[in-house]
Amino acid sequence: MSERNLTSLTASSSATRISKRRRISPRLIAAAAVAAVIIAIIVFALSGKDEASASASKVATASRGPLLVLYPEQGELKAERSKIIANEVGLPAIIKQVAPHGALVKKGEVIIQFECEELLERIAQQELTVTSAQNDLIQATENLELKKREVDYNIQKAERTLVDAENALQRYIEGEWDQKRGNFESELALAQRRLKLAQDKLDFKLKANEMPELQMPYSKNDIEADTLEVQSLELAVTKSKASLNMLIQYDDPGERRKLAAAVDDARLSLEKARIEKKTQLMVHEQSVKTRTFALSTHQQRMKELQDSCEKLVVTGEESGLVLYDTGRAWWLNIVVEVGAKINPRQQVIVQPDLSTLQVVTRVSESYYSQVKPGTPARVRVDALPDRVLMGKVASVSPQPEQPDRRMNPNVKFFGVKIDLDEPPQTLGLKPNMNAQVELELAALDNVLQVPSAAVFVEQERSFCYLRNPAGRVERRTVKVGKMSNERIEILEGLVEGDEVLLVSPTDDPAAPADKNEAPQPRPQPMPDGAQ
Repeated sequence: MSERNLTSLTASSSATRISKRRRISPRLIAAAAVAAVIIAIIVFALSGKDEASASASKVATASRGPLLVLYPEQGELKAERSKIIANEVGLPAIIKQVAPHGALVKKGEVIIQFECEELLERIAQQELTVTSAQNDLIQATENLELKKREVDYNIQKAERTLVDAENALQRYIEGEWDQKRGNFESELALAQRRLKLAQDKLDFKLKANEMPELQMPYSKNDIEADTLEVQSLELAVTKSKASLNMLIQYDDPGERRKLAAAVDDARLSLEKARIEKKTQLMVHEQSVKTRTFALSTHQQRMKELQDSCEKLVVTGEESGLVLYDTGRAWWLNIVVEVGAKINPRQQVIVQPDLSTLQVVTRVSESYYSQVKPGTPARVRVDALPDRVLMGKVASVSPQPEQPDRRMNPNVKFFGVKIDLDEPPQTLGLKPNMNAQVELELAALDNVLQVPSAAVFVEQERSFCYLRNPAGRVERRTVKVGKMSNERIEILEGLVEGDEVLLVSPTDDPAAPADKNEAPQPRPQPMPDGAQ
C-alpha cells in the first residue's frame, strides 16, 4: 500500500471517529478536515518525488561499446605432479620422526622415519628360513649326485650280467655241448670196445674148451668170470647209450632254455635299471628344483623384507614442501605426529612439485562448449590480493564431475585446469590456496548491450520493458547474444539510446503502464547462461 493511500485512509478514519463524537463542535470538525487535507497534500508531494527518483534509478540505457564476456568461478591451486608418501612397509608402523607440516626439506633430508618391531622379527625369522632352505637344497643336490652314481653302477652291473649270460649261452652252444656230447659218445664207444673184447675172449675160451685135443684148458671159474665181465660190459654199454640219449633229448634242451632265460633275465634287469635311472633321477631332480624354488622364494621374501626395512626412512628426492595429507582416510582421524600408528599403504604426506602448480576450477554445462584449451583466464589469489595473474586453460574434463546431491544434483560441472603464465614457484604460491577465476569466453567490440537485469525470459522468449519518450512502458521482444555477469549483448529488438526497465512493471508501481497493452503474466528475470 502506497503512502498516498495510507494518508487518505488515515484522514477518512479520523473524520469517521470525529463524526461519531456528538459532543465535538462543527468548528473543530472543519479544522481537523482542513488539517487532514493539508497533510495528505504534503505526503503526496513527497511520495511523488521518491517514486520519481526510484523509478529513475531502475532505468538503464542501451548503449554500444566493448563487452568482455567473463565466466567467474571459485578455484584452488593444485600440483599436477606430487609425490605421495605412505607407509610402504607392509605392516603397521610407528612414526619415529617426521618433518614439520609446511617445512621445506632439501634433497636427501629425512622427511619421515618409521619403526616396526614386527618387521625386524620377521627379518630374523626369515634369515633362519633361508638358512634351512639352503641346507635342504645342498642335501637334495648331494642325494641327486649319489643317486646318479648308484643308478649308473646298477646299469653297468646289469650290462655285465647280460654279457655274461650271452657268453654262457654262446659258450655252451659252440663248445660245451659238443664237448659234453663227445664225452658221452666216447664213453659209449669205449664201453662197446671193451664189451667186444670181453665177448671175443669169452668166445675163444668156450671154443677152446670144446676142442678135445686141448682138454678144456679153461676152468669153469674162468668161463664164469669172463661171462660176468661180458655181462658187466653189456650193462655199461646200455648205460652209456641211455646217458647219451638223456643228454640229447633232455639235458641239452634244458640247458639251452636255462641259459637263454638267463639272457632274457639279464636284458630285463638292464632295461629295469635304465628305467629306474630315469624315474629316480627325475624324482631327485624334481626335489632339487623344489628346494631351489623354495630357496628362491624365501630369498625373494627376504629381499622384500629388507627393502621394507629400507622404506622405514623416507628422504627427499628433490627439494620441496612437506604437507600432511592422509588422503581419503580423513574419517579415520589419523594425526600425523611422532608416536602415531600408521597402517600399511596409509598415505601420510604429499610432497607437491611446485613447478607444476595449476589452478583447478570448473565450468557449468551451459558454458562447457565455450571453454577450450587455450582460453584466456584471469586469476586472483587470496595470498596476492593486489595482483591479477594471467593464464590459459590447459585442459577441460570430458566427463562431468559427480553432482552434489545436497545442493542441486541437476546442475553438472566440468573440471578445468589452468596454467599460469608466470612460473608458480616464483610467485610464492602454495598448494590448496583459494583463487577467484574469470574465464574470458569472448571479447566483443562496439556491440549493443544492456544490463543483465533488463532482460527477462518467458516461455523461452527474451524481452525487455522499453520506456518510450511519453513515459509509457512497452514490452519489446529481443534477441540476445553473448553475456557476462552484468551485461548482455542485444542482437535484435533495441537500438542505441533506448531506455529499458531493470525491474518488471508488476514489481514497480511507479512505472506507468501502456493502457493499450494487454495484461501480461508476471515475467522472470534472465537466467544465468541463457542465450
